[in-house]
Amino acid sequence: MRALRRVNQLLVPIVTVALLGAMHAGLGADAGDEAVDRYHAGARAAIGQVPERIGSWVGSDVEVPQSALVLLKPNALLGRRYFNESSGRAVTLVIVQCRDTRDMSGHYPPVCYPAHGWTSSSEPEEVELAVGSERLRVTRYRYMRTEFDHTTRITIFGMFVMPGTGIVQDMPGVRRAASDYRLRRFGAAQVQVVMDGTLAESEQVEIAGEIFGAVRSVFGELAGVAGGEAL
Repeated sequence: MRALRRVNQLLVPIVTVALLGAMHAGLGADAGDEAVDRYHAGARAAIGQVPERIGSWVGSDVEVPQSALVLLKPNALLGRRYFNESSGRAVTLVIVQCRDTRDMSGHYPPVCYPAHGWTSSSEPEEVELAVGSERLRVTRYRYMRTEFDHTTRITIFGMFVMPGTGIVQDMPGVRRAASDYRLRRFGAAQVQVVMDGTLAESEQVEIAGEIFGAVRSVFGELAGVAGGEAL
């Protein structure tokens, strides 16, 4: 239990700061278009409806420093730590949605985590998660960090949701979506589920599938509807 607590204490500031860093460029230049504004309002509302309880998982929101919010101005941000009352496991869920697709470029695990002292312990790999009766493809990243005689290992399951495109697993998909200037103002969302990297691989996949499944309905709002109109 002490090790799990240590992992989450390390992860919360790193994950939120790393993802918030993706927002710093150009968010002040709102397009002002009515459809764009409706879309972003819908995205905020959808992310705000992510449940605090997911089965046996009980969530508590991560407080983001006000100074970071004032500086970075994400359109929507959710940082939540979930603790499983049955198993004693803990995970961190982060969803960040920004107004310009290009703002996500370069700000994802292979860039952000090494910048905060983490070392990749394996190559990123695409995995399929069981989400209800569906299969969801995401990217799995593994990192480690050693402090004195203690090594912390984490596993991250991540993906992006692009308006007009849908779910993409990696940054090349984000860049392809960003090449369409008509969609840039609708932005992009990044979702990460972060957990103890020492858990058995099968348990990691099962946990990630459960957490992603609970927020699956949010993806529809983020992926292709602006104020009720198809993009």
